[in-house]
Amino acid sequence: MTDPSTYVRSEKERGTVMYPNSTPEDIEPPSYESAVAQVPTMSRSVSPVPQPVHGHSSSYQQLPPWTVSGQTPQQSAWIPSVSQTNRTCVNQITLFSKDDPIFGTYLIDPVMPSSETLPNASMFFRKHCCKEERNKRRAAREHNREAARAEGGFSSDGGRDESHTNDMNAAFRTRNSNINIELGVCVASSPYQSQGGKASAHVAVSTRQGNVSVNIIEIHQGRCIDLDVCTRSGNILVLLPPEFSGSLALRTGAPARILPGLAQHAHVIKKSDRETLMYLFDPSTAVQLQSVVDEDRCVVSTRSGRVVMGLSSIDMVDTAGLWSDGMSFSGLERG
Repeated sequence: MTDPSTYVRSEKERGTVMYPNSTPEDIEPPSYESAVAQVPTMSRSVSPVPQPVHGHSSSYQQLPPWTVSGQTPQQSAWIPSVSQTNRTCVNQITLFSKDDPIFGTYLIDPVMPSSETLPNASMFFRKHCCKEERNKRRAAREHNREAARAEGGFSSDGGRDESHTNDMNAAFRTRNSNINIELGVCVASSPYQSQGGKASAHVAVSTRQGNVSVNIIEIHQGRCIDLDVCTRSGNILVLLPPEFSGSLALRTGAPARILPGLAQHAHVIKKSDRETLMYLFDPSTAVQLQSVVDEDRCVVSTRSGRVVMGLSSIDMVDTAGLWSDGMSFSGLERG
């Protein structure tokens, strides 16, 4: 064990070495003035702070703010400099909502490549694409189930083609909320070549208890649409464009109402209590029913809802009193 006197003696010797002119019993730290006096005189001027080095400072320039139509927005607002005529097309889009409504305008190009075909996609992106593929298959199954329940067994074709609905380009589905959308089948800014003939856009719109309003604003001459709309108890309003040329099937519990603009283009082929099949074409063009290969297609089905069909931009629809109980829903006359 270390002797305490040895520790005290060592401390005294250390103090003697550090301060030779002082006794070990009377060691005090030097004053501030004396400590400063022992330091050599140095310049008290502070050296300038070095400036940061920018490797690309010569190529830097102040960019002007975003402008639209020659107007300069405020600094707090962000407005992209995109022309209003520049439209963005989408493909393979799936939207689902339980209680929130779905609305908006969607331009679809069925020839655009999907995300799964990108060769240089990362592993995370490929996993995300696989999830999107599962969501599309699930949306197709749910739509087929809702369509079967909406038709209630009075469909003449016995249900949808499973392989046909699995390849959907757009799907909109809700449970209790409304759907109010505008659709356009167009060509992207960088056109993709189709594999011969017209490219068909398969669009599915379904809901359980909500109302559906679909307005087809355009169909490009190199494209066609395959629209499938169904509800259980919700009402349906579909406006087809004047360039629509193909079959229209209505599977409803009550007679559907055809607005005057669409009635001029309709030729009834088959009609029963709950199903009406007709063909739509432009009277100004002499189109034979047997000669049409790439044609449009529209199927509208509901169990207990009402159906109104019209022509986009021609038939004016008052949405406020559209579904009033006093409105008469006249059936179709054989053309």
